[in-house]
Amino acid sequence: MKKPKFKPNNAITDKQYRTDKIYISEWVLAATVGLLVFVSSQYIDLRSLTVWSTNVWDVLFGGNFRDLYLYSYQNIHNAAHQYLGSELMSLLPLSIWNIPIWIAQHFFHHEIYDSAIMLGYSKMFFVVLSVLMVLVTKKLAFFVTQDHDKSMIAAFLSGSSVFLFISVCFAGQNDIVMILPSLLAIYALLRNKYRAFFGWSILTISIKPFFILPFVAILILHEKNILKILIKLVIGASGLLVQKLLFMGAPMYTESMENGPSKRMLEEMFPGNFSTAFGDISIFAVALVLIYLYSYTRPFNMESLEKDPVTFAKYVVYIVTLTYTSYVMFSPFSYYRIAVIVPFIYIVMVQNSKMYFYNLLFDVVFSFSLVSKIMLRNSNIFKIRYVNDSILARSFGYNANPDTAGFFEGVDSYLYVTNDLIEHLQSMFTGLTIVCVGLLLFFNRPDKETEFKVSGERNCRVLLWAHALIIAPFILMTIWLFANAPEKIFF
Repeated sequence: MKKPKFKPNNAITDKQYRTDKIYISEWVLAATVGLLVFVSSQYIDLRSLTVWSTNVWDVLFGGNFRDLYLYSYQNIHNAAHQYLGSELMSLLPLSIWNIPIWIAQHFFHHEIYDSAIMLGYSKMFFVVLSVLMVLVTKKLAFFVTQDHDKSMIAAFLSGSSVFLFISVCFAGQNDIVMILPSLLAIYALLRNKYRAFFGWSILTISIKPFFILPFVAILILHEKNILKILIKLVIGASGLLVQKLLFMGAPMYTESMENGPSKRMLEEMFPGNFSTAFGDISIFAVALVLIYLYSYTRPFNMESLEKDPVTFAKYVVYIVTLTYTSYVMFSPFSYYRIAVIVPFIYIVMVQNSKMYFYNLLFDVVFSFSLVSKIMLRNSNIFKIRYVNDSILARSFGYNANPDTAGFFEGVDSYLYVTNDLIEHLQSMFTGLTIVCVGLLLFFNRPDKETEFKVSGERNCRVLLWAHALIIAPFILMTIWLFANAPEKIFF
């Protein structure tokens, strides 16, 4: 009797590799990367946001809530910034979360500014909101795709995005406080819950006014009557107006708004990128006009959600992605603000299964190139000064002196010294970023499903892992520089 030839059972392994499912091990990988970034950084903006958030309770129990901006200017608790240059709602959610550490500071005299644990607790609020954002992303992506696996991929790409890691786990920035309610607003609109849509939109705009730009595009897409659009826009901005009325004439309020970052960001939003005979023009302003025209000319109205809710949902997500992407491409932005495209661009990506491989490839190249460019332009990222006072630095028992670190000061300075070619690669990274973002937006527009003839539907799982690991080499190198800094200051 002839013995059957032994064939190794590789079919299951290959099937697991090619499946659209996201495994628990991959979530663990993303969480591990996020944890590494979380414990190894202590950015100055988090210190100020945390101190300001607890100032709210100091002035509330001090008897005059309108003294918030004056009290913050006096800087009793050593915030890194002199002026509180944002509205109350940008702080209030964090203020509620930070009640325990305010109690520790107010009653037991443990200064928040000097405590890695209390600052870590504050930053944990943004991590919690990020988890909630991932859950809402899954629901919104399922509404758009009607596919559980695709919606989970969108959730994973959002939760493991390098831009989310930078904004939340590294910088401890509060953009996620705006992103989450904006997602809830869009999800409410798609389910015909107009009151909830306006409620969440009012909250989002009152936290940070960036959402006004895509909010207008959504209104135009949904409502073609210009007068009604203007009325609804005023309703959406009502929370912002109430805050300004609340602090009108309050001590140091005007000065804080004038000298804080919010005014500067609004002033720089429409830079003169291109010269004409009429003067400099803003490419972002031109892009907004085109996006609003595109929205107005789409065949949707108030009844569209009942007739074809899925198609309408695809257009809503796409124009929000277009708006935010145009902002980060054509306007100056702080390196952490790129997080505003999360999760919208990933929901757009998973809609076209015929472009699955290429979408992931474009995403990885775009993400790595943009992070590299941001670092090389001398942004406040991947520098040993922001490892100082972190949970990791406390466990090492010392801080590193950045003033005497030389080329160990940061990843960018180290690369510039050790590799002459790095400086000349900046334009290459910029080009890769622009072309990959452009391809993503072009090939995934909702009015046409593009198909590449070669390997478009192929699931190359290593790209998912690369997506989650993009920030890891930058952070590990920063930690290595911190460990090898020439001057260490032991606690």
